[in-house]
Amino acid sequence: MAPLSSLARPHRTDEAGAFARKPWADHCPVIHNDPLTHTLSDVEIPTAFRWVLLALAVLQLVSLLTVLRRLRAAEPAQRVDARIDVLDSVSGFLLLAGLGFAHLPVGVVGLALMGLAILLKGVRFLQARRSA
Repeated sequence: MAPLSSLARPHRTDEAGAFARKPWADHCPVIHNDPLTHTLSDVEIPTAFRWVLLALAVLQLVSLLTVLRRLRAAEPAQRVDARIDVLDSVSGFLLLAGLGFAHLPVGVVGLALMGLAILLKGVRFLQARRSA
């Protein structure tokens, strides 16, 4: 019986030493010539979805304007809530803009900030519930 390593397909390389395209990779959109240089930003988002994401990003900016007006409130408790809402709105804009422009690092930063905003809202909710 042949060892398992002999059953695996050998990687073919071209003259420059780069990986050659495997014949079965033509039908798989995720696999590219060099698996070491493949990044998530290579994934294509259809154009129609990009326009929808960018339109939602513009709406997120409009909602940011209304949140900035609440930031001018005189009471400190309202200002803290407004700051958390600003963080939530900015993170949503970054997420949508990053996906709309196919710039994954911006989208990931937006997603991380959104997680932080949700965490802060949860902490504020528990503080208000505990004090009541």
